[in-house]
Amino acid sequence: MNAAQLKKAYGGWRSGAPVLRHLLRGLLLDLIDDVNAAPGDWTFKGGIRDLFHHLAEPVLARIPTGHRGRVEYALFADELDRMIQHEHRTTYRSLNITDHLWENRRIGERLPHVLVVSEKIGLVRLLRRVNLRLSVSTLAMNGYMNAVTAEYTAVHILQAMTRRGIDQPVHIIALVDYDPAGHDIARIVPQMLARAGMTNTKLDVPLHPRLLTPDALVTARTPLGTPTRHRATRHERFMRDTGGIEGRREAVSLDAFDWHTLEDIIAERVSLV
Repeated sequence: MNAAQLKKAYGGWRSGAPVLRHLLRGLLLDLIDDVNAAPGDWTFKGGIRDLFHHLAEPVLARIPTGHRGRVEYALFADELDRMIQHEHRTTYRSLNITDHLWENRRIGERLPHVLVVSEKIGLVRLLRRVNLRLSVSTLAMNGYMNAVTAEYTAVHILQAMTRRGIDQPVHIIALVDYDPAGHDIARIVPQMLARAGMTNTKLDVPLHPRLLTPDALVTARTPLGTPTRHRATRHERFMRDTGGIEGRREAVSLDAFDWHTLEDIIAERVSLV
């Protein structure tokens, strides 16, 4: 399509400027139809941003105003997520979208239905040790769980459970900061996995300030501060659900727990499953 054809096909009612979401959705729909019709012909491999560069940027470059920034990528990723998570038109795996956290995931041989997740990627070595010692599934994230990681994690664990004939809920042990963000990260993990098909889960968030010695807690506790307007709800939810520390608006970082303590806590929780 040249610029005039793009303007006519995807033009706004008043301005005639391309309606970007409509344009990007059209590109994705065409791609999904092609891949579904002949999956063997789709040889792309890469992340969502790589797909954006491959599929959308050549078209956007034809628009005189040069729509090729972060807004366009955000719209593209949002539309792709909508088609996969809500409309169920395809999957990230079908489009060969790479999970960039694949190296941080291990599937348990004996207990694949026990999933230990950490919000901090720095715990990846500890989780690999836990995987080998306890034969559970592990995943070191980098903050919130994203949809691509959720899909691959759900599929791999469910496949392992089927092979072993395990018909139990997936027990999620979430290692997160004891603060509003960590509380949210843990809460969202089972939601993301449910969207990917893992609907029977139980969430366990074991870390609490009471597990620290009094001296360690004095050093580790930090005030929450005044939340911004956008984060006020998250702060209030954290205080309502946890009570903070002794009723005070205070938090404790995951980093306050040494690896030996974390490994002991994980082993204790696994033994209860």
